Amino acid sequence: DFPKRVIDLSIVIVNYNSSHVLRDCLRSIEASVICVPYEVIVVDNHSPDGGIKEVKEDFSSVVYMELQKNIGFAAGTNAGLLRGVGSTYLLLNPDTEVEKNAIQYLYDAVNDDSQTGMGGPKIYYSDGKIQEEGYYKNNARDGVAKWFYPEGQVSIEYNYVNGSLEGVQK
Repeated sequence: DFPKRVIDLSIVIVNYNSSHVLRDCLRSIEASVICVPYEVIVVDNHSPDGGIKEVKEDFSSVVYMELQKNIGFAAGTNAGLLRGVGSTYLLLNPDTEVEKNAIQYLYDAVNDDSQTGMGGPKIYYSDGKIQEEGYYKNNARDGVAKWFYPEGQVSIEYNYVNGSLEGVQK
């Protein structure tokens, strides 16, 4: 008997009529450098466009949860979190494309300190302008966060994490 593969990271994506951008999101994950065992879970919130069927054909290694009704984004996210087995979760919007090292960098940032509750990345608009400034991780206990830049980090008080990509410890 072989031991079961341990999953360190569960990437959860909630989809609703977004299969046209979900493909690019999944391609960007496939092209990423991720040095820990991971799984990708797509929760389809009963999309009427039917595009999830084609996505499933092209991305067979992804775990799909096709809900029987649209339960909303938050409940869809919770369904994906309950399905995930990783010790860290990454919540990703379907219209997000990640840079090559972003997932591993965020995973490391969230897991390098036991006091860290959440983390978020630097986010750009499609035209290259910055939407959110810096990488940060939020200590869920006292509201102190660290902004992460490639050249270093600065601690500041900060009370939220951007919603398009979040890293969360289980």
